[in-house]
Amino acid sequence: PLPRSVLEHAGLSAYAIAMFFGKICSGLTDGLRLCSAGTFVAAVGQLMLAWLAAGMDFPCGVSAGDVTDRSAILWTRADEAGPVRLELATDRQFRRIVLTSAVTAGAETDFTVKVAVEGLSPHTLYYYRFVAEDGSAAVSETGRFRTAPAPDEPAGFRFVFSGDSDFSRGPFRLLGFAANEDADFMIWFGDTIYADIPAGELGIALSLQQYRAKYRQLRTDPYLRLLQRSLPLYVGWDDHELADNYAGAQLTSPAAQARRLAAYTAFFEHMPISEQGIAGDE
Repeated sequence: PLPRSVLEHAGLSAYAIAMFFGKICSGLTDGLRLCSAGTFVAAVGQLMLAWLAAGMDFPCGVSAGDVTDRSAILWTRADEAGPVRLELATDRQFRRIVLTSAVTAGAETDFTVKVAVEGLSPHTLYYYRFVAEDGSAAVSETGRFRTAPAPDEPAGFRFVFSGDSDFSRGPFRLLGFAANEDADFMIWFGDTIYADIPAGELGIALSLQQYRAKYRQLRTDPYLRLLQRSLPLYVGWDDHELADNYAGAQLTSPAAQARRLAAYTAFFEHMPISEQGIAGDE
């Protein structure tokens, strides 16, 4: 399938060609055939643009996390509900697909999708992407990750680390440099959002929808998008994901407990990490 951006350019180009034909036609007395061609191309362009506008997209990019020698969590977010197919391959062109998985994006998780893939080969480079199966065939960005070496085969590794992703201080150019360090993974030390600080059009987050909006806003940063598709993440929690220095606070009121649950829910939805309470997650 063609990336969505290619199809968008095709639709816009068809429409532009039609406008060119239309201007020529206006100055000709015998331009019926040319005008007919222009009308046809315009119709095709408008249909393509309308189809693209109605189809699914993946506006937050892709990300991998919790990578081991045999498994990984692969993440994306769609912009609407619908079926999605994960493709995992050992080559960038996806000629050697080793795994596919059918999942569904839904409003109950803010249209985020997480797939736990297992049975991978140790110390192997993989490429992954998500494909919409709503008829649009929209394709996400391509991500990559390398699995860890087998436990009985020690090997050196290279990593980068960061934290404190206050969107009001973006763009995060540093993450662009980190993406080009040829690292094996990144440790994200927490404060992955600053929910308690206004940034852009968003104020302080108090509700689930507001916390979700903070994560969606975060992934409009192009440098973060580049980083998260270039190498896997190991993500931690600090405090600004909920509110500054909330540890030890008396979160006993129903409103405070609802806010904490909203913050935790949005974090787990929008990060490529395993769910809580699973075997081996002690």
